[in-house]
Amino acid sequence: MIYKKPSKLKKGDTVAIVSPSWGGPSVFPDVYENGLEVLREWGLELRWQNDKNNLSLFFNQKIC
Repeated sequence: MIYKKPSKLKKGDTVAIVSPSWGGPSVFPDVYENGLEVLREWGLELRWQNDKNNLSLFFNQKIC
């Protein structure tokens, strides 16, 4: 199998925020919020997907 390395993220790119099923953000909200803030500081657009059955919505775009 040939793997293709995706290009580096740049300002304005959109990333999906996928949360662990055990509820990590509710257990460690400060860690979660700090991580989101770092992504925002990098200039990334954040999207959340709450419906695990529709994760394909994030992956229908061309990655490379």
